[in-house]
Amino acid sequence: MYVNKTKATIALGSIKVKTIIWGIICSFFVLGFFGCMTTEQRAKEGNTSVAIIAVILAAISGLFIYLNLQKRKKINLAYRLSNVFENDSDGTMMTNEIANAVHLATPVLEKTMLWLINNNFVINCRFDDKNQSRILLTDVNDAATNEFKIIQCAACGTQVQVRPGQGIKCPSCGTYIAP
Repeated sequence: MYVNKTKATIALGSIKVKTIIWGIICSFFVLGFFGCMTTEQRAKEGNTSVAIIAVILAAISGLFIYLNLQKRKKINLAYRLSNVFENDSDGTMMTNEIANAVHLATPVLEKTMLWLINNNFVINCRFDDKNQSRILLTDVNDAATNEFKIIQCAACGTQVQVRPGQGIKCPSCGTYIAP
């Protein structure tokens, strides 16, 4: 599984900027609330409704901050998922194994993986059509295939299944087998 690093980098930068902007806006609303409620005289003059509006707008701003941070969390998870697949030689992993490796509940992982795949943050993987509890790695050039090559290790002679265009460490002797 590869992380679409270009898209992820752009999205993470955008999220950072949006979070900062929403944080500043939220701060203004919070300050506005406290400005309306500092003295009894201001409260008597009808600033209570302005204070309520400031609280509502601060809550909305806080919600946007929360949503941006959740999106950032999902994108960062793509890198952790990629690391889980790094030493996989057959190109198939059960979602419960992946969930255990990244310390998430399986339904949360499946929902997040689907979001990452559909939004093109991870490439060359898909859910198995027959068994939705498996993730299949696919050929980098053709996402519809799941073909692997058998390569023989030059050091020990072990036959190893590898994804096209990728190298792998031999499971027997640890020698790196180039694509």
